[in-house]
Amino acid sequence: MKVPYSWLKEFVPTRLGPEQVAEKITAAGFEVEGIETIGREPVLEIAVTPNRGDALSILGIAREVAALTGVPLKKVGAPLGAPKKNKTLPLQIRILSKSDCPRYACALVTSVRVGPSPSWLVDRLTQVGLRSINNIVDATNFVLMERGQPLHAFDYEKIKGRQIIVRKAKAGEKLETLDGVTRSLVAEDLLIADAEGGIALAGVMGGQDSAVSESTQTIVLESAVFHPATVRRTSRRLGLLTDSSYRFERGVDEEGILPALARVIEVIGMGELVQVIDVRVGAGLKPARTKKVIVSSSAGEINQLLGTSFKEMEMKKILVSLGFQVRGAKKWKVTAPSYRSDISHSSDLAEEVARLKGYAAIPSTLPPIKPQRRSTLSCEKKAKQFLTCRGFTESASFSFVSPEEVRRVDPSLLERGISLANPISQDLSLMRPLLIPSLLKGVVTNQNHQTEELRLFESAHVYWREGEKIIEKRSLAGVLVGDKEDFLETKGIVQALLKELGIRRGDSPHEVRYERATRPFLHPGKSAELRVGGTTIGFVGTLHPEVAATWGIRREPAIFELDLEFMSGRQGEPKRFQELPRFPWVERDICLVVDRGLEAEKVESELRLEPLPIDSVKLFDLYEGGQVPAGKKSLAYHIRYQRRDRTLTDDEVSGYHQKIISHVRQKLGAEIR
Repeated sequence: MKVPYSWLKEFVPTRLGPEQVAEKITAAGFEVEGIETIGREPVLEIAVTPNRGDALSILGIAREVAALTGVPLKKVGAPLGAPKKNKTLPLQIRILSKSDCPRYACALVTSVRVGPSPSWLVDRLTQVGLRSINNIVDATNFVLMERGQPLHAFDYEKIKGRQIIVRKAKAGEKLETLDGVTRSLVAEDLLIADAEGGIALAGVMGGQDSAVSESTQTIVLESAVFHPATVRRTSRRLGLLTDSSYRFERGVDEEGILPALARVIEVIGMGELVQVIDVRVGAGLKPARTKKVIVSSSAGEINQLLGTSFKEMEMKKILVSLGFQVRGAKKWKVTAPSYRSDISHSSDLAEEVARLKGYAAIPSTLPPIKPQRRSTLSCEKKAKQFLTCRGFTESASFSFVSPEEVRRVDPSLLERGISLANPISQDLSLMRPLLIPSLLKGVVTNQNHQTEELRLFESAHVYWREGEKIIEKRSLAGVLVGDKEDFLETKGIVQALLKELGIRRGDSPHEVRYERATRPFLHPGKSAELRVGGTTIGFVGTLHPEVAATWGIRREPAIFELDLEFMSGRQGEPKRFQELPRFPWVERDICLVVDRGLEAEKVESELRLEPLPIDSVKLFDLYEGGQVPAGKKSLAYHIRYQRRDRTLTDDEVSGYHQKIISHVRQKLGAEIR
């Protein structure tokens, strides 16, 4: 937004220069993008945030400067004069779409002459980037820029039936706007109409048929409030962004409607005011007060939000300087000015205090962190959020399954299954002992609909029998199908999920370990059992090819299932934070040839040789083929060395690395490749 410096000083006669004013405004949250000279006039280019519609005017910026400098804000413009008593003209205002137009006011002015604008007015418009059209239109544009209230002038003689009707457009209704384009409207568009049809797009642009021309003698000056969302929809749909719509979309001051009318009549400087009509929804032609926004707050609450210790009187003074009314002692009732539609909460008041005090006055402090136990946010909810963020879609299925579906996965589960005494059908006669059959059924359904790549998960109860006892537990399962979905990637997802839930890998009895799985529906070489201490908490792996074939699944899915009750009931230690390392790490690679049956988990645990300063060990390559002997496999790891008290030397790292090589040769019978 362009703000001529001399125009600003008409409201705030500050002694500060343009550059000093720019510094203060920028420090208060309005970025001054530059100062240019237009006709010897310094003009500030100010970026206004979308929530501050009140600042899209000279007056709005002047209020800020007055509060920042302590210079009182001057009143500019005369009040609205009394209409001529001996002269009346018929005009009726009807608001049919009440939710879109809470207030509509207009003034009838007769005996006007349309012609060129005076040079001062042309210069002002040029400074803010507008071109002169005629004295009437220029006056409305001047007041829009000065006060932020869009106005429009109609030719009174062109208003059919002497009625102005605020209504929704009819689908397909046409209107030729001032830019000469005939536009087709939809039922969501808000229209200013007369008795025969549209005369303006509310809040966006006037119509050609009712425009002021050189023959105009009587004008109707419109000053209204339109709902921001309504104007935004029409403006975006038509690709018609105007200075008027830009301000209505961000909210205008309902109490500024009549002062704007008075100002535009003063700027026009001719004619006779015949009538002023002010219609408010729910009040008709009777005056009605705008509902004030009242926020409860206190000095302590604001200081707590900001992390400051500002004095109470100091904060009150700031709020009053910005036009707020502050009542009460310890507990405040703060009334926001009508033009501040962005104020609704105590935090908004805290922001005002911070802006005016200056952000540099707020100390940089770390907020207190209270460790949260798993009960504060359910384990299941966190797991769902995690999987959804990684492209999974949640599935929901019946708790009953077909015995045949379970048999195709693992026949032994039928022995522990719970059959229904009176099932709906044979296909729904068994309480599901596992979630995997339901997910595989979902894979088949998607495959039949030509969806070859997908990620599904389900969180639900599973049931089985242990002797005479019936077990019911909450379980979480997932299935991944696609070109790139393999065991290692799925294991990585499960590992990251467990870490998110506070269960980490390692050798501790309280940390998860991966052991070779023996379940018949899992691929023997691409699967793992997950155990914490002596408890099995789930599995991850690739579905056995023979099982996939019985289901008719063309690609081998990767699957996992976890015991949610164990994870949600397990009280992990609260998260602890430590300072980031100040000294660099050194990474070395090691490639080992070991027995094919040796688990990578075992190899990794041996690589973490204590007490060496090893920060991490990561497997990055697995190879089985002609380059290694039969019955062997090649495993390659990144080993990262790091100390927190000093930088490691190259000789030290080489020594550590050699110790690891000697250790795995002796312990695992490994060969270095």
